[in-house]
Amino acid sequence: MTSRSTRPLTTRETFAGVLAQLVQQRCAAVRGGRISRTGLQAEVPVQERPAFRRGIDALIDNGVLMQSGQELSLTPTGTAFARQIQANERTTPDGTELDALFAALQNDDRLDPHRPFEDIRTLPARLENFQAEHRSTFWRNALLALVAMIVVVAVVRLG
Repeated sequence: MTSRSTRPLTTRETFAGVLAQLVQQRCAAVRGGRISRTGLQAEVPVQERPAFRRGIDALIDNGVLMQSGQELSLTPTGTAFARQIQANERTTPDGTELDALFAALQNDDRLDPHRPFEDIRTLPARLENFQAEHRSTFWRNALLALVAMIVVVAVVRLG
């Protein structure tokens, strides 16, 4: 029987996971399983592109992503890795391919974020804060939309 290793994700693993999930989400959105690397990179703020490129290269070299020409896609290992990341912790049977992948990612300095996660705009699905942030911005935006509608109705009736 193999034991299971469970621990919080490291910074490098988190950064790798967010990039993998970004690719996974874009691939799902186009329903083709492949996306343009240059198109994805164009969506990243200019000041974050060097770190983004290094991270994507690290994911390709470590077998999470596959690149064919300028198209990116997740490998089967990358898909399993993305599923692990969604849990926001590393829970893999010891000695598996994912265990080796986590070790390789931890040793790849290209996956060092260039600034704190909270400041990285590339990471729309920041693993630790995204859901709470999304819920609070949803209600704030809903309230702002309601106020804007009331102002518009008042202006139309008075004008």
